[in-house]
Amino acid sequence: MAPTWHNDRGAFTLVALCFTAIIGIALASYLSICLQSLQTSTRTVQRGQAYSLAETGLEEALVALNESSWTGWSLSGSTMSRTFTDYALGAGGTGQVAVSVANYSGNFPTLTAAATLSYPNGRSLTRTLRATTTVAPVFVNAVASASNYVYFPNGGVIDSWNSDPDNNPATAVVAYSFTAGNTSNYAAIVSGNYNSTYGVYLNKATVYGYVNSPDKPITWTSGVGKVKGPTTPAGTDVDTSRVGKSSFVPMFDIVTPTGAASYYLDDSNDHSTYGTGASTPVILDAYDLYISSGETLTINGPVIIRVSHNLNVYGTGKILVTANGSLQLFVANDLDISSSGGLQNNTNEPKKLAVFSTDSSTSNYITYSSSADFRGVIYSKNRPIYVTSNAEFYGAFLSDQWVYFSGSSFKIHYDLALRNARFSGVDTPYLINQLTEL
Repeated sequence: MAPTWHNDRGAFTLVALCFTAIIGIALASYLSICLQSLQTSTRTVQRGQAYSLAETGLEEALVALNESSWTGWSLSGSTMSRTFTDYALGAGGTGQVAVSVANYSGNFPTLTAAATLSYPNGRSLTRTLRATTTVAPVFVNAVASASNYVYFPNGGVIDSWNSDPDNNPATAVVAYSFTAGNTSNYAAIVSGNYNSTYGVYLNKATVYGYVNSPDKPITWTSGVGKVKGPTTPAGTDVDTSRVGKSSFVPMFDIVTPTGAASYYLDDSNDHSTYGTGASTPVILDAYDLYISSGETLTINGPVIIRVSHNLNVYGTGKILVTANGSLQLFVANDLDISSSGGLQNNTNEPKKLAVFSTDSSTSNYITYSSSADFRGVIYSKNRPIYVTSNAEFYGAFLSDQWVYFSGSSFKIHYDLALRNARFSGVDTPYLINQLTEL
C-alpha cells in the first residue's frame, strides 16, 4: 500500500509563531525593565539634584548670616526668607529653592531650604533640609600659635578635662581631676607653626594629648620631652601617633563690643564691685587700668571692660570674678599681670574670664608672671604671649605670634568645654551643626 503523506508546514509555522511570541514577550519585558530602570535612575538623579539645590540654599543662608547681608531677603518677625529661582537642570527642567533663617539676629539661628524641581511633563519634586547652627570654635587648642612657634624650654605639664561634659550650662561644673587612662585627660593639643628651625619646642615638657606643626619639625629632648595618650605603652616617651602636621589654629578678628559705658574706671573706683544683679553685660571703660597692692576689682555679674591703653595688675592687686560673674577684658596696649592676686575666677569655668589683646603691634608682648592660678583664656591677634609663672592654668592660650612658657613646673589644664564656648568679642562665623531632611 502507498504511504500516507502529511503536510508539516503548518506545524513549522505554529512553532515559528510561538517562538516569535516568546521573543516578543521577552523583548517587551526587557523594554519594560529598561524603562523602569531609566525612570528609577532619572528619579535618583533628580532627587540628587534637589538635595544639592537645597544644600545650595543653605550655603546662601550661611553667607547672608555671616556677612549680615540681607539684600533681597524679606523679614517676618525674627525670620528672614528668600526664594532663589531660575536654576536650569537640563531636559527642560528648572529649579528653585525657598530659604528661611529663623532667629536670624539671635543665638544659633535655624536654616531651612526647600528645593523644588519642575519638568515639562508636569512632574515636580521637592526636598527640604533643615540645619541647626553653631559658631566656629576659637579655643580648639590648649596652647597655639597660628603663625609662629610654641616654646617650652624648661618643663611643664599640659593635659585636659571637661568642665561641662553634657554641654549644659545649667548643670554643675565638673572640677578638674586627672585619672590615668581617662580619655578626656589626654585631649590637650599644642599647635605651633614655625620659626627658623621648629614649630613646637617641647624640651622637658609633657603633653598628655597631641602636638602638631604643619610646616616645621617638632623638637624634644630624647627621654625628657613627652607626648602621651591614654593607651601609650609604658616606657614610650613620645607617642608618634600623636605627633603630626594636621594643625588647626583658627584666628578670627577681635571685635571690641560697642555701646556707651556705664562707668569710667579710674583710681577712685577701680577697687569697687560691678555687675551685681545685671542680666546683660555692664560695660566699663578705662584709659589706664592699674590694680595695685591692696586693691580688688570685683566682678559680680556679666561685665565687659574696655581698656584703651594699659592694663597692669601688680603687687597684691587682684581682679576677682565671683561665682555669679563673667568678664571679658579688651586691652589695646600693654597687658601685664604680675601681682600675687592675679586674675581670680571663682566660677571655675575658664570661659567666664576672657582676656583679649586688641593691639595691632607685634613689637611688645603680653606678660603673665603672677603666681596665682588662672582660670580663663588669653587671646592675642598680634602680640606674643610670654608666661614666666609656675602657676596652674585652667583654660587656653592663643596668639598669632609666638607663645613662650619659661617656667619649669607650670601646669596647663585645657578645658574641653571651650570647644563649644562662644565669645561675643570674637568675630566667629556660623557653621552648620546638624543637618536633617524633613
